[in-house]
Amino acid sequence: GGADRALLDDVVRQFGMWRQIRLARCSGIASPMALGIWKPAIWIPADFDRRFSSAERQAMFAHETAHHAAHDLAWQTLMEILARLLWFHPAVWFARRQFAVAVEHAADEASLLLDDGPGVLAGCLVTLGRQLQRQHNLAWLGVASRPFRSELGRRVERLLDLEHDSYRHDRG
Repeated sequence: GGADRALLDDVVRQFGMWRQIRLARCSGIASPMALGIWKPAIWIPADFDRRFSSAERQAMFAHETAHHAAHDLAWQTLMEILARLLWFHPAVWFARRQFAVAVEHAADEASLLLDDGPGVLAGCLVTLGRQLQRQHNLAWLGVASRPFRSELGRRVERLLDLEHDSYRHDRG
């Protein structure tokens, strides 16, 4: 509703973006996602405002807005085209995976714009991971295996470490 629109608009202003990001609700998704190269949008679950606090929603909006600010969707499309054209070369598939991880880490860093943003976003990832694990038995993907072996676990650990890193910017 209006509260989510206001939270997203606040994040967009903090990024200094001139383009408005469309906000759409979708009952078929579990977490927010950035979509659209020319018409940026963020799709959110239908029950987003009931499942997450205002601070959690704002942290997730910061992450998804960062994808738009960095034009990640266009870069990801280019990477997918290259991977399809050069499917036979293992280095392309390795680069594709490394790129995907780097894009997520960079978007996670957008949470530094918010008070306790990395901690809040880490909590959201844990909540989403648990929900996905219950919905789909993801043990075969490594999500339910030892701590910090999965990419989700490493992202949560990295977000929690962001708050203690020396390059954190001072909000004054």
